[in-house]
Amino acid sequence: MLSLVAIERAKAAFVLSLLRGYFILIPSVLLFALLFDLNGVWLSVPFTEACVWALGSYFLFNALKNKQ
Repeated sequence: MLSLVAIERAKAAFVLSLLRGYFILIPSVLLFALLFDLNGVWLSVPFTEACVWALGSYFLFNALKNKQ
């Protein structure tokens, strides 16, 4: 996220922050808890981080490609 802010993409960084804290984490905690009980709660955090990493990489590469 800091990379996006550094290249003046604050909106994308803000979207990633919201996705990480609310829109991916909370549903994944609820869903994984139903599927895997307590282990699912713990697994939801790495799942959320992987999703945010993938989206962040996509945003960053697109921003860098468009900047050239």
